[in-house]
Amino acid sequence: MGHVVLNELNKHFTVDEIFNSPIFAVSGFTEKNYSIGMHSQEFYEINIVLSGKATHIIDERSLTVRKGDTFIVPPNVLHSYVDSENLDVYHILISPKYLEKHSAELKLLPAFSALFRIDPLMRQKTSAKLHFVLSETELASLMPTLEDLTVHSEGHSAENAIIAGGEALIAIARLCSIYESKGIMNYPTETEDEAFLASIAYIYENFDKTVTIDTLAKIARMSRTSYISRFKRVTGMPPAIFQRNYRVSVAKQMLSDKTQTEAEIAQAVGCYDTSHFIRMFRAETSMTPSEFCKTL
Repeated sequence: MGHVVLNELNKHFTVDEIFNSPIFAVSGFTEKNYSIGMHSQEFYEINIVLSGKATHIIDERSLTVRKGDTFIVPPNVLHSYVDSENLDVYHILISPKYLEKHSAELKLLPAFSALFRIDPLMRQKTSAKLHFVLSETELASLMPTLEDLTVHSEGHSAENAIIAGGEALIAIARLCSIYESKGIMNYPTETEDEAFLASIAYIYENFDKTVTIDTLAKIARMSRTSYISRFKRVTGMPPAIFQRNYRVSVAKQMLSDKTQTEAEIAQAVGCYDTSHFIRMFRAETSMTPSEFCKTL
């Protein structure tokens, strides 16, 4: 995605379009004087603002970003940068398969779920302000890793792909460590504990299965009533709607790929038949999957 100035709305970037070859699962680079119209992608994107400022629009929210601001944009989320002033942004693009491959290691990082799952939700769905800002010293300490990631992302060999993957893992671990050290895992909208964050991560990790409120409340170590109340305060929606929202976002990605049938996608996102899938999709988007495909 290097050096893109995108004016059209609702462009969706796929993994195949962005990464050098099928052996690459991550990519890192700096965009200078960055400005881009509304777009989404089927991979995770870490944004680190290196200089300047801009208005970052994500879903329906507008946020001013400046040097040091660091945040994750999940797959299938519309966002843009407008009104940019000398904006330089470092991007780390991460295939979902990469996170799946390294899930065991990443689960060892206490801040991973908060940084990759909860923080993006707060940016999109609540009035929470930006929290994660790298200091000059923190940014400087991270730059050697980012520079190495850039060099190897520009290569085409298996060696480059392996080293880039390792550098990305180092960058993620370092960002999680800094995030945790700043004490920002508790959000101003609600004081979360590790167990509550784990319950939301459980929804993401089991979106294709039946997830009951009783199960989530048990993970969060809360009563059913208290859990539902807290969940609505934090996310702005009940657990069932939250899971439906994420299921549909995954379905949109799969529909965009145009490699699977509606029946296959329905099964992949946890629907028991195509009719159930169509009803769920329409409830979330006000259109059927077929109608959505016509907009691509």
